Amino acid sequence: MAYPHDKVEVILTATDGNNILLASSTGEKGRWTCGFVPHILRAVAVVHRATQVTNATNEIWSIRHATKAGAASATGQQISTLTFPSGKAQGAVAYRSGLNTKVLPGQEIIAHVTTAAGAATRNRVILYLEPSWEQPGNVAAMVTSD
Repeated sequence: MAYPHDKVEVILTATDGNNILLASSTGEKGRWTCGFVPHILRAVAVVHRATQVTNATNEIWSIRHATKAGAASATGQQISTLTFPSGKAQGAVAYRSGLNTKVLPGQEIIAHVTTAAGAATRNRVILYLEPSWEQPGNVAAMVTSD
């Protein structure tokens, strides 16, 4: 069977379901959980959405890979970091490509702020993913439902 080799963009959501992530404090800001088809994380971008602020300090995002859904994000699971230099305003984009990280069903990608902005920046974190059809959902942790 032939499968298309498409890529998709996914916007991370916060635990409250909002897709605007604030970087005014450190900590975990959003997660994406792989559900059925394994994916390869190719790139990630953080987009400033604020109209009223320009960050006063370098804002640093850590993109992490949790091997179990709901697990706390640890520094050792870091895939990449993205840094906004101070002075970047609305519409600025920080991105990192060439990540090539496999994410299996039940695993998550986490956006974690390690250095908060000096002001309440509003951001969107966007993942660029490619389905990995050569292993469609045959993970031992998956079970069929009646």
